[in-house]
Amino acid sequence: MIILKALTIRTLATFVILSGLLSLQGCAAVFIAGAAGGGILAHDKRTRDAIVDDQSIEHHISGKLSANKEIRMKSHINVVSYNAIVLLTGETPDENMRSRAADIARNSAKVKRVYNALKIMKPTSLKSRNNDTWITTKVKTQLLGKKEIDGFRIKVITENASVFLMGLIPKAQADLAADIVSHVTGVKRVIKVFEYVN
Repeated sequence: MIILKALTIRTLATFVILSGLLSLQGCAAVFIAGAAGGGILAHDKRTRDAIVDDQSIEHHISGKLSANKEIRMKSHINVVSYNAIVLLTGETPDENMRSRAADIARNSAKVKRVYNALKIMKPTSLKSRNNDTWITTKVKTQLLGKKEIDGFRIKVITENASVFLMGLIPKAQADLAADIVSHVTGVKRVIKVFEYVN
């Protein structure tokens, strides 16, 4: 964790808070590259092309979902892509719209797999979404504080107090990360969407 020594406490705190705020929109990689001159980005096990592809996938799927008026008006859907694995979180009113959203994601270029975690229910409130952002920030802080794992390699997405973990990490680190997250106040459930590497 040499990078941590180079950052002041204030810079690290700012990074944790802003990355928590931005991670739900898939903008964390852009922020990280600008904030630390790409140093933190070096922890990411994806290639630069894969990172660009993930951002393109997110924008493409989000645009397609937004273009569907019924889905746009009645649903709250977040799209996150990590190494071409797409995670859909949020809420939609019925199984038909849930399936349509997954089909849109599945039929998008370069997508390897879709994890459809959309719940059939009324969209969450602004208060609930603000709480999710706070939980994400607390989770990232906990992960970054553990020397046994590289918290920079784990993407955190929170929806309705359920925390999804993505990244390219060894299984032992993934299990440890999930255990750490399960003890964070406010977390109801932890779902691992990792790709395991040696």
